Order: sequence, then C-alpha cells, then structure tokens
Amino acid sequence: MRAANAVNLNAYGKFAFKFAVFMLAALAVAAPVFAQGPAPREEQLSAHQKSIRWARPALSVSEIDGIIEEVELNASRYGLDMDFAVAFISAEMSLYPAQAYTRQWSSVMELKRVYAYDKVDAPAVWDDLPNAISTMRMSVDDTSKLTAYIDRTLKNAVTRYWAGPAKSQNRDSIDRFYTVFREKYKAILIASDKGGELERGGMPITHDEISGFSSKLPRMEQLDRQLRSYNYEGAYVDAIRQFNKRLDERTALLIARSILTFSNQTGIDARLVVALIHCESAFNPRATSPKGEMGLGQLMPATAKSFGIRDPYEPVQNVWVCVRYLEREFYRFEGRRDALDLVLAAYNAGPGAVKKYGGVPPYKETQNYVRKVKSLYAKLSA
Repeated sequence: MRAANAVNLNAYGKFAFKFAVFMLAALAVAAPVFAQGPAPREEQLSAHQKSIRWARPALSVSEIDGIIEEVELNASRYGLDMDFAVAFISAEMSLYPAQAYTRQWSSVMELKRVYAYDKVDAPAVWDDLPNAISTMRMSVDDTSKLTAYIDRTLKNAVTRYWAGPAKSQNRDSIDRFYTVFREKYKAILIASDKGGELERGGMPITHDEISGFSSKLPRMEQLDRQLRSYNYEGAYVDAIRQFNKRLDERTALLIARSILTFSNQTGIDARLVVALIHCESAFNPRATSPKGEMGLGQLMPATAKSFGIRDPYEPVQNVWVCVRYLEREFYRFEGRRDALDLVLAAYNAGPGAVKKYGGVPPYKETQNYVRKVKSLYAKLSA
C-alpha cells in the first residue's frame, strides 16, 4: 500500500513539475501581449487608422501608425491633402497585388530599368510611399493644367494615377480603385467634420496658396549662361572637395559657381546652400536615396518636375532647384524670427507639415536635419 502511494505521489510530482514548466512557458509567451495592454477597440481608432486597417487587416496598430506617419511626412512634402493621401494609399493597398500604372513608370522606377523598354513592377505601395505620393502629385499637377474645367477634378487625377494619362491601363480595376478611394475619402472627411459629399465628377483641384510665386532666378535655358566666376570661389571649391574627395576640380568648380551665382541672385547665403547640400548628399552629384531622392540636393521626382528641370543629376540644374526652393520658403516665412528653422524644416518635411504644426514638425528626422544643417552653417560662417 505504501509502495503504491509512493508511486502515485511520484507520478503526481512529475505531472505538477511538467504543468508548472508549461505555465511558465505560456506566461513568457503571453507577457509581451499583457505588457502592451488590450488591443484597441475599432471605435478607438482614428479615421486614418481605420482606413489602413480595412485595407490590410493583418497590420498591427504600431505598423499602421508607422505608415500613417510616413504618409503625413510625404503628403506635406509634396503638398497633398493628408486625408486625400491616406484615402488613395489605402485604396491601392486594398487592391494589392494590383498597382498604379503611373507609379510603375515613375521617375524613380526609371532608375531601376536596365533597358528603356523594360517594365519593372514597383514595390508594394506601403514600401514605396514617397514614390506613390510624389507620383500622385504629378497626376494632380498634370490634371490641374488641363484645358477644360470639367476635367480638372480629383476623380480625373486619381484615375490618371491608376490607369495612366490615356486611362488605357488597369482597365479591369479602374472603377474598383476609384470606388474604394471615394468610399475611404468620404468616410475620413465625415469623421473629421470636413463634410463628406464628393461632387459627382470629383472635387475640383485646388492650388497651393503661393503657387503664383515668381522666382528671381533665370529660366532653365539661361542657367549655364548665368554662371559667373568669383574671386573667392577657390575657397568654395576647396571646401566642396573636402566634403567629397572623389570630386574632380572641374566638377567642384561648376558646383561652386552654381551655388555662388544663384545665391547672389536671390540674396540667400551661399554658406547655407553648402551646408544643406553636404547634409543631403555629401556633394555626390549621382547620389540616389532608397526613397528615390536624386542628386546634390536630393530632389524627389515630383519636386524636380514641378520646377521644370530636365536632369536632376546635372549639378547646375540641381543647385538651381535647391536655391529656388529655399528662396520660395524664405518668401513664405518672411518676417518670422525662426524663419531659418522653418525653411529647413519645409525643405525636409514639406511646408504643409510646418503649417500644420505651426513650427518644426515633431518628426525626429526633421528635427535632427534642422540641427545638423544649422550646426554646419554656423561652422562655415565662423
């Protein structure tokens, strides 16, 4: 009897030990979940979060927030309404693996083509947000230039983005894409108390408040003829070659004269332009970022196109856009004590973000960028 009891107790002890180990393992797995707290209920999500979650239900809230933050940054950078940007991005996400035809053939994707006739599919839109938003900006700009007022609508811009200017591609999904976009945009507008009724033909395209700004800089075909030599340009050439030791002296001289010429024409300190370009590309004229930013001033395709340059990698054209962009933003924030901070923030994150937050936006990338450029500018000025 005692032997039998001993066997039972021994078996019970082994079971208890295994059960305890199992529970500890289960708790270890569950601990991160408990630490995060309960998942937010659907009604606790913002309209933007709901739109992205509807399109990709498997994404976590933190992943959704990461997407929304990048959409906001790029929407501000390219002057697109944030609600509009979230709506068209979530519409494209929901139709994956189908993708916008114009995004496949944008300037960024041109860089990835070995031959001119090769067609390379773009990455999924959530991994290609800067390209997607800059391409939509191109579609909006092209639509706003159409002759007939009836054609200058968001519906036209959205369908051009999805199906190309001739609306001849993605024919089997054009209606679906616009319908999803319309539903999401309307829901977001209603949730944000901005109204929700899209006009039958789509809301008319509106222009930026300083779209009529006239630059002091010369027209594109006059750029090379405008360059001048300066007695002190040697110091700029030496500094530029210190920043990029691989540059030959002739290219460094071309960059230096471009900076000095266009800065003198606009009244912008050439040392500020030097600091900005170094922080953007370290004076590598062929620099291309993973997001598709190009050349010395790291211009995105939509920015390059909006200023009308032909080759963003050509130093003179690239510097021209950099200085013209700075000129425009100094004009926008004229009279502000913190104008320099706002101008640099607008160059990095877009004037829309600066306007939204009433100052440098709370993006770590932008705040670090402003500090870095100002620090180098101060050293060069000293």
